Amino acid sequence: MRVQNSFSEVITIILCVVFFQLNGQSNKSQIAILTPSEEKIDLHTKNSGSDEEPEWSPDGTHILFDSKLKGNRDLYVMDGNGLNIRRLTSNPAKEDHGSWSPDGSKIAYQHQGKGNTDVYVMNADGTNQKRLTTHAARDGWPDWSPNGREIVFSSERDGHREIYIMNSDGTNQRRLTNNDYGSTDPSFSPNGKWIAFNAEIKGNSCIFIMKANGSKIRKLTTSEFYDERPCWSPDGKRILFTRGNQRTMKYALLSIDKRGDDLKMISPKNHSIIRGNWSPDGQKIVAQKITIKKKTPEKTVYSEFKPEAFDKYSGTYVVRGRPNMKFSFRREKNRFFGDGACKKSIELLPSSNVSFFPKQFPGEIIFHQNEKGVFDSVTINIGKKIKAFRSK
Repeated sequence: MRVQNSFSEVITIILCVVFFQLNGQSNKSQIAILTPSEEKIDLHTKNSGSDEEPEWSPDGTHILFDSKLKGNRDLYVMDGNGLNIRRLTSNPAKEDHGSWSPDGSKIAYQHQGKGNTDVYVMNADGTNQKRLTTHAARDGWPDWSPNGREIVFSSERDGHREIYIMNSDGTNQRRLTNNDYGSTDPSFSPNGKWIAFNAEIKGNSCIFIMKANGSKIRKLTTSEFYDERPCWSPDGKRILFTRGNQRTMKYALLSIDKRGDDLKMISPKNHSIIRGNWSPDGQKIVAQKITIKKKTPEKTVYSEFKPEAFDKYSGTYVVRGRPNMKFSFRREKNRFFGDGACKKSIELLPSSNVSFFPKQFPGEIIFHQNEKGVFDSVTINIGKKIKAFRSK
């Protein structure tokens, strides 16, 4: 499959620039405009929060995004030029993954509160918030059908993540995929006949498409990297997606046609860009640009993190870590790492613990931060479940 550089194409990309530190705190977030033909980024707006997951409104006049602008992650909307930012949600819960209805009157989104995650819908001004899914398992990542009658989403209600669909009022929820791998980030094609999504296979992630009824599933990308967040072009001919590489900490926007051919690099090589979304006229892409600041060079640690005990009844290994460690199992929600098999993240307190159910062995645990600010990783052969906690 040949990769082409598309900087010669006349297209403007609007970027959500996010600066991260390895301690998990974002210190700056900006909206910028990138002109690929010039490989130039111009800062457009400045915000104090961490802005993520931007999406153009159907008429191209507004941009929906989620942010920690006020401390908690909520949904916001702003004009297309970056001005007039308005907060749409202000709940104690976390709201993100917003998606406009085709007529722009409503927004479907992911609501995380009281230990559960569900799909909600509200008016475009933030009023009349309603819960659509009520299952105990995690439901999220909604996207509207072009006619506005249905919402496709991802759910873990059947044991692992699959693609589901429901009426826009929450009724008639039904499963579309039944795979041996986790599927998420569904995206309707403009004509409503196809759904693109990404699925994890052997530690990596690939882009797939299927008919809107769940039939004729076809894999479009195959790589050693992590491909996610598919988004159809307005004419339905191409699919934009994020490709990540954990080892180089580089991320890029690429596009591919719906046959799985003609792979093109969209973003500049010297910038890490994720989560792209086409404008309605197809001339702009709103996305995030991330910059990761490392306090010290990367370091691999093995001896201090070997399993210390094994419970033959539960199949649990116990792993102890040093104080002030953040164990990351590469959560599915924020997949900034490209080629691991681990999927959860937790800040460990003196009495906290986390259970991890890996799909691939050996499992890799990433230690984001210790008392010296070192970015560490360790590979451990583990059983069916691992329980990690901070030692006293």
